[in-house]
Amino acid sequence: MLRMDHTALLKNTLQGTGFVRRGSAFFRVWGDGVLQVLKFQRQRSYHVHDLSVGIFSMYGKLRPEWFTSGGCIPRGSSAYFVGLHFADGHLPPSRFTETENGQFLYEGFPVSVDPNQRLRDQNGESWKYCFTPEQQINILTERVLPWLNDMTSQSSAAKAMYEIWPVPNDGLRFDAHLAAGEWTEAEQTMSAILKQHADARAGWKQSFPSDKYTEMVAQQEARDEPLIAAFKMVREKNEQAIFSYLRDNYKRNCALAKFCIK
Repeated sequence: MLRMDHTALLKNTLQGTGFVRRGSAFFRVWGDGVLQVLKFQRQRSYHVHDLSVGIFSMYGKLRPEWFTSGGCIPRGSSAYFVGLHFADGHLPPSRFTETENGQFLYEGFPVSVDPNQRLRDQNGESWKYCFTPEQQINILTERVLPWLNDMTSQSSAAKAMYEIWPVPNDGLRFDAHLAAGEWTEAEQTMSAILKQHADARAGWKQSFPSDKYTEMVAQQEARDEPLIAAFKMVREKNEQAIFSYLRDNYKRNCALAKFCIK
């Protein structure tokens, strides 16, 4: 019942925006092949659902399940848009503004605060806060949707991916950089991914028996083969291979996303 309430709330808010409902998630393909996803997801607290945001390049190697309600992977929280990581947690009392009628505000947005649920540590006292679904919808309307509406190019999508998931080795961002013609950034991203995998293999050698280590390395190397090929393609600036890679991905993803392509 809670999920349906959240879904109905989101559906009403997204009317006329081009988002299409699939289960409890909402999808749209925007601008030059920017796939955007919105969904309420249960996160850190059993009682709190986090309105999550996903951004993908239609020119990338997207999995079929990412176009489904249960398999989509929106990775950014609505709380990011007010400078937080989660829709619930603890913050010092000084971070909130209390109005004359007892309402608490955070960054100008209404937030539910319970000073009775407090933590005390060496940094002082923190109060429990929670952005309710209705409050997150307010953030969606005021902050998230304008941000998503401005995301019409692959370059802007790559920047947005980094904003909500600030790691150097994000494979989803590789494809957006590549489609934007930002080949240096694409090469750097794939290099960081392969380095992470190499570092992981080095750690396995210290942690697992030799037979298990050999098995895990073989599996990882098999998974890395297409990544190494993509890295070689962009490092060598192989225009024909890059064009074919992007074209084939886009064609496949359009078939998967036909339900939300206007």
